[in-house]
Amino acid sequence: TQWEDKKALVAPENGLAIIQQIITRSHNYLKNESIVTHYSIPRLILEIGHTQASEVKKLCTNADFDTITVIQDCYKKDRIITCLNKKS
Repeated sequence: TQWEDKKALVAPENGLAIIQQIITRSHNYLKNESIVTHYSIPRLILEIGHTQASEVKKLCTNADFDTITVIQDCYKKDRIITCLNKKS
């Protein structure tokens, strides 16, 4: 479409390949302790396809994130995943 990167829309593994890379590599860029964690601000926020929530939650859990939340859009479709903390 006009606004979306085609690679994100047609990524391998039912669109999860790019999301998996972001989740897996995110720990290279996130600090273990920061002001963000102190105030319970999500450390990782991902836009997802409305059918991907359960798979993305598993990817986040496997990457040592917890406090994983799914947020729905205005049409009540799963649209955003937030991960609050990295497991110690």
